[in-house]
This record gives sequence, C-alpha cells and structure tokens, in this order.
Amino acid sequence: MDKTALSSATLISIFSGLYRIVLRLNYYTEFVEKVPKDCIVLTLACGKYRFFDKDLGDIGGIPRLLDAGQCNDAYSAVQIAVALSNASNVNMNESVD
Repeated sequence: MDKTALSSATLISIFSGLYRIVLRLNYYTEFVEKVPKDCIVLTLACGKYRFFDKDLGDIGGIPRLLDAGQCNDAYSAVQIAVALSNASNVNMNESVD
C-alpha cells in the first residue's frame, strides 16, 4: 500500500452490523454522507447496503468506501483497519472530538 496516497486521511470509520430494512431508519446512511472528505469508511456486514451505492470519491486514488465483506469477515476488517492506520498515520485508538 502506498503510504503517500493515504497521508491526507485523518479518520477511519468502521461500520458493521445488521441494519433493519425499515425506510425511516437512515442513521448509517446519514452518518456516512456527513463523514468528512478526508476520512475512510470501512464496512462489513449487512448495514453497508444502506449506503453502498454512494460515491464517496477517493483519497490519493484509493476509494474512501472500502468493503471488508460480511459479519464473518470481522477479523479481516480489523487487519485492514490496522494497515490503513499504519499507512495514514491515524491512531486507531485515538478519540475524535
């Protein structure tokens, strides 16, 4: 992974879990739409289907919306998040105000 491509990323958001098919439940969709342009969105599980059709653009040629698979792929998602954290110098355990 080219570390310079992700050097401008400031946050990695991970969305995981089930999201019931009820039209008025738009929490994840609205949150993803409001994530700053310098942030990466990593998804897994069924919740992603609420916003997976969104074009969030890219950071240094790498898509901002990355899919890690389904619920049973949680370990892979953690490994991807660690690699993204290392490549972008974003501390995974740092809270954002």
